[in-house]
Amino acid sequence: MGFGDDIRDMISFIPFYFLVDRYDGWKMNIIGNITMFIPVGIVWPICFSRLDTVRKTIFAGAGFTLLIEMTQLFCLGRHTDVDDLILNTIGVVIGACIVFLIRRKQKKNSSL
Repeated sequence: MGFGDDIRDMISFIPFYFLVDRYDGWKMNIIGNITMFIPVGIVWPICFSRLDTVRKTIFAGAGFTLLIEMTQLFCLGRHTDVDDLILNTIGVVIGACIVFLIRRKQKKNSSL
């Protein structure tokens, strides 16, 4: 696949259509896409002081995964899929929740 192919074969806008209906390894794909982005949700708020809320971290992570998906339009053999955007963002949400729950607990314990 690439620029010469039909754009409809390169982009999937229907959530979870491609995974469940046309792909046998869809369960591993779901697990992989989520777990691959949990570290983004954990590490980015630690490394970047501007990501000081869960919301900012989620928006940054979603923007990053959108950039990845858009970049795949220029790569032969790649498929841009809304599923990846959704699943990667879920991973960021999980990671961000972990970091900010730990921070809240530490703040609460230090004020005691």
